[in-house]
Amino acid sequence: MAEFKYKNLTQEEQDKLDAATFRRLLAHLDANKDVLNVYS
Repeated sequence: MAEFKYKNLTQEEQDKLDAATFRRLLAHLDANKDVLNVYS
């Protein structure tokens, strides 16, 4: 895994970044339903 460049983020900033990333992933999966069942 690549080393995280932004080690000086506060916990609150990291939490916000994590939440935004997760929301973007969910939006992507919702828009691309064909990738949801790759093991079916």
